[in-house]
Order: sequence, then structure tokens, then C-alpha cells
Amino acid sequence: MPRFDRPFPRPWAGATGLLLGLALASPSRAELLTLPGAVHRAVAQAPRLEAQDAAISAAQEDAERAAALPDPMLEFGIDNLPVTGADAFDPNADDMTMKRIGLRQDIPAGAKRQARRSLADRRVDAAQADAVAERLVVQRQAAEAWIDVWAAQHQRHTLGQLREQAELATTLAKARVRGGGEIGDALAAEAAVLDLDSRGELIEGEEAQALARLRRWVPDADAASVGGDPDFSALPYSRNQLVASVEDMGPLLTAHARVEFAAAA
Repeated sequence: MPRFDRPFPRPWAGATGLLLGLALASPSRAELLTLPGAVHRAVAQAPRLEAQDAAISAAQEDAERAAALPDPMLEFGIDNLPVTGADAFDPNADDMTMKRIGLRQDIPAGAKRQARRSLADRRVDAAQADAVAERLVVQRQAAEAWIDVWAAQHQRHTLGQLREQAELATTLAKARVRGGGEIGDALAAEAAVLDLDSRGELIEGEEAQALARLRRWVPDADAASVGGDPDFSALPYSRNQLVASVEDMGPLLTAHARVEFAAAA
């Protein structure tokens, strides 16, 4: 009669136990990384947003200078200076030789300067719209990565509970086989445990990928620190607020600013 008393592999359950052991052995628990906390830290640390802020500052400085008068120009020179003969390059040889020095100020038309200022203001609006759109992208990608890690952890926990039940079913099936029961039930119970192990390994891989994406925005994030139970059943804004601000979201936000910039140009 076949024996079914060999231990079954639990690679993903072992990894869970290792993480739990390390957490218990740590002198102080890592700070909990919640969904709002991950999004906030991603926005605060993203180099792409720092570049957008620098672009806004540059556009604002250009706008301040757009309507100003051109810089005055210092002019100097010599008129009617002899360049040939015995008196060549002698400024005192000819009474018609004149030295001059002065300042020149160009004054463009007011409408032209106003048009320049309007164009510069639209350039500022476009830079600010790009920054807001980029901030939304960072927030969305960081939130999606955190949610993927959180979901994988919950799936792994649920699979662990199912595996405990499957192991109990396997033990009972073995006992029935020893008492003369059907061997097919024991084989089916063992296959169920192996299937749960396979699904656990797959979820572990998905969690590792999600954690790598999260670390792009929060470099010191780890699986043990991700926690909290966000409420996904309710939106943070009402439906009317979302409909009213649909043009101020994502790609539409930058498109509107670029249309205004093109019109000013």
C-alpha cells in the first residue's frame, strides 16, 4: 500500500514564517507604510517633480522679464577719423573728428510688450499644468504599486489558511486509507495541497514585482512595512465633484493649457 506520510513542501509558507520571525526578532517594528503615506512620500521624493518645479520657476522668471523694456545699450565711437595719410588715426588732426559716448534705450510698442507678457504667462500655465499632470501620474503609479503589494499579501494570507485546511483534509484522507478507504481521496487531497503551493509561489512572484515598482517611488519600502486597511468602497470625492473637474485631470489638463499657449502665440 502506498505511503502518504512524507512531508509536503511549503516554500511560500516558509518564506512567510521567515519574515514573521525577522519581524518578531527586530527590536523595534518598522514604521507602517499606509496607502496615503506611500503616495505622500512618492510625491515628496520624485526627481521628476523636482524637475517640473524648476521648469515652473524658469517660466515665471521669463514672464517677469517679458513686458520689461530691453536693457539699455552703452554706445561709444569716433566719427570722421582719418585713416589714410600722415594724419591717419590721429583724433586731433581734423576739426571734423568727433568723439561720442552715450546710452541708447529701445522702446518697443506697448502692444508688442503686452503680447510677449501674455505669451510668457501662458507658458507658465503650461508648465504648471505639466507639473500637476506629472504629480497625478506619480500618485497613481505609487498607489497602484502599493495596492498590488497589499493585495498580494492578503491573497497569500488567504492561501495560507486554505492550505491549513487542505493539510487537515490530507491527514484525514491518509487515515481513511490506512483503515481501508479509497486511495483516490488521499491523492486528490495531496494534489490540492500541491496546487495551493504552486499558487502561493505565483503570488510571491507578483508581490516581489509589485514591491519593486513601489520601491521606484519609495526606495526604503519593504513588504513587512506595507499595511493598513484602506476603504475601497467609497470615493474620496462625490460624483458631482468628479464630473465638474474632469477637464482638470491628467492629459486633459495639459491639453487645455497648450491650447491657450498656442492661441497666445
